[in-house]
Amino acid sequence: MSKFSNNIKKLRLDHNLTQNELALKLGVSKSTISMYENGNRTPDFEMLESIADFFNVSIDSLIGAQNKVSGLSKESSDETEIRTLAAHAVGDLTEEDMKKIIEYAKFIKSQHTQK
Repeated sequence: MSKFSNNIKKLRLDHNLTQNELALKLGVSKSTISMYENGNRTPDFEMLESIADFFNVSIDSLIGAQNKVSGLSKESSDETEIRTLAAHAVGDLTEEDMKKIIEYAKFIKSQHTQK
């Protein structure tokens, strides 16, 4: 089970929600929530944003990809590579766009390392 699977289930239970209640709030089916929690399905980036917003957590904490040193965020060489690739591929991006790309890339990478 991935960190995301564990985290979404824990957040749901901490908020005293059933899978059906969370599904209704997020606009998805109960089976989708079940598959997220069982690690059989991963959400797209927009759904990750919706889940993080709903629970008022960062996407990094939701997917378990926090990289902190002395309480300050540390950009890894992976993040630098992602920034470079995105800048070359897409061109002008806002810092907010870049953060979203980095968070999503971390999420995708975490799914590969969980298996």
